[in-house]
Amino acid sequence: MQHAKNLAESIVHDPQMQMPTHPRISEDYLKIWHNRQTLIIFGGLSDVVLRGNSVANLLPQLLPLLTGKYTISQIAERVQGFRPNAVEDALSLLYMQGLLEEGTITGSNLTRDMLRDFAAQLKLYSRYIDQTRISHNRYEVLSRLQSSSVLLFGEGDAARQMLHELMTLGLGQVTLVALDEAAARWGAINSPYTRVNIIAPDIQALNAGDDAAKAEFVELADNMEDQNLILLATSNAWLGLTRTLNQLGVEHQLPFLRARLSQEVVEVGPTVFPNQSGSYECIHLQGLLNLDDISMPKNNKPGMGFLSAEEQIGASQTAMFVLANLTKFIPIKTGETMYRLAQDTLLWEPQAIHRLAGCPGCFNAQNYDCTRDLMLGPNHAENWPVMYHINTNDRMYNLFPKGHQMHYSPRNMKTVEGAYKEYHSRERIELPKVDALPQAFMQSFTDILRGTYQAPQKEKFTLEDVTMLLGLAAGRQVLDANTSGWRVGLRLTPSAGGLASQTLYLVNFQIDGLAQGIYHYNPNNALEVLRRGDFRSQLDQVIFGSEALSESKVVAAIIETTAFGRVESKYLNKSYRYTLYDAGAMLYSLQMISQMIGLELWQAPNFYDDELTDLLNIFTITEPALYVTYLVAEDNQN
Repeated sequence: MQHAKNLAESIVHDPQMQMPTHPRISEDYLKIWHNRQTLIIFGGLSDVVLRGNSVANLLPQLLPLLTGKYTISQIAERVQGFRPNAVEDALSLLYMQGLLEEGTITGSNLTRDMLRDFAAQLKLYSRYIDQTRISHNRYEVLSRLQSSSVLLFGEGDAARQMLHELMTLGLGQVTLVALDEAAARWGAINSPYTRVNIIAPDIQALNAGDDAAKAEFVELADNMEDQNLILLATSNAWLGLTRTLNQLGVEHQLPFLRARLSQEVVEVGPTVFPNQSGSYECIHLQGLLNLDDISMPKNNKPGMGFLSAEEQIGASQTAMFVLANLTKFIPIKTGETMYRLAQDTLLWEPQAIHRLAGCPGCFNAQNYDCTRDLMLGPNHAENWPVMYHINTNDRMYNLFPKGHQMHYSPRNMKTVEGAYKEYHSRERIELPKVDALPQAFMQSFTDILRGTYQAPQKEKFTLEDVTMLLGLAAGRQVLDANTSGWRVGLRLTPSAGGLASQTLYLVNFQIDGLAQGIYHYNPNNALEVLRRGDFRSQLDQVIFGSEALSESKVVAAIIETTAFGRVESKYLNKSYRYTLYDAGAMLYSLQMISQMIGLELWQAPNFYDDELTDLLNIFTITEPALYVTYLVAEDNQN
């Protein structure tokens, strides 16, 4: 189990990756021995396959001890024929695979009867603890639910089914506002572990959203203090009430979720998180809902009590979304998204909801002066930088995957080792190795930074200069980390997470010893031939301002593209911002090194994107170009 040993050494000092003190594996997992050395475990976030001699010899002893009753040291004492370190390494591997939880019972609001009655739910929670690790074990999930309270505005049989499922999951308290004439049906939904408080505000006034609604706000304020979520679950649209409850949530700093649950229309979300996410006013401005419609439902009588497939799916999914909001046991997926159920496929179709600058319902963010020059509405998106910034901010409800799911994931560990693009089917030109740095690289960094150091003029530029420039800026060396067994690719130019999003292309015009053409730089000190020929005029046509170099001796051009998806696998919606940082770091490296070898770097951030990516034959979406630089000989420039 060398992999287990490497993981154990990697996470020992990571506070996010601390092992359970009393490890427990869910009894609800299905464990199948494929053969003596292969164990397959089903039932969690993903299937887990364990192989090797230790699987055959160690796991048959180890798994029965993972009941939550024993500490790690006690478990190691009970396993025969293995050193304690080997047992701890195996436990680390099981933990990293998402199979272990904390075995000690937590939560002072849980009773023995409650644990018995919620046994099935606790098994479910134990299987998915690893999805967020907000809760250390199944008991924390149930304890969080028991401590939670929902203010529910409900109407219809699907809403009642949804409430029943929330009680079944373990919700502790509901403050109910019945919007239909079915008090007996609402009263029939009960649980000994859920406290129900029924209130009756003026619904027509709340739906109208006028001054009368403000008076009802005062009436509802007494019920806001202990709430964790405002939930509107109805079979009719109730758009006026949606606007009112959106405002109520913002004023009282409470999340608000809307669910329309009918046979014809099933739509859930988004959840409005005050001062963090967009609101239903943003949806109104985007034209997805008309909140100006304050008409009351024409048919507010209770139904027959039978749910369609669409209503049942909507009720169950809404209950799971509420579970996510209250416990963060699973990721909150409704923060920026509305989900609509397709009638023909019964599949959920997500609709992105963007927070709009200046939205009257939610945009009271600090230090944004957007009334000066920003127009609002679905037909106005002039200020893209603000749109980008406010929709990629870190938000407290966002749950970022834990270390074992991202930082230590096999994919990202392999990326840190490699993290470069390679053309396998193209001619490869090995670049000469440079044994010693020239005298220019021994100069004071301050002199180079100030431009006081002048590199000696050269009559021609060779492949050695290419090695010096591209190799130092973007080349890699692979070292084995002493502590973890990782193979790490080291580079002079930093990048987010060591993922090396920067990819360089060389367009050669006058480098001695290299044919004209377009090349991809392989960081293993090689050029890969993409196209041969003189592309100077074709490149100039897509670069703004390139005519300024018409009389200069332009040796070559370097184009940087970014591997956005590579960084996204680890940093999610922050990845675009990080790739821009990476691009700036690479540009600075190119600037400094080119100066030391006697070249000036002319930068061009303005170009026709599609024409440039066509020239390189790359895909704009997965590998956009960020800038073009021309290498200009200093002695011949104007």
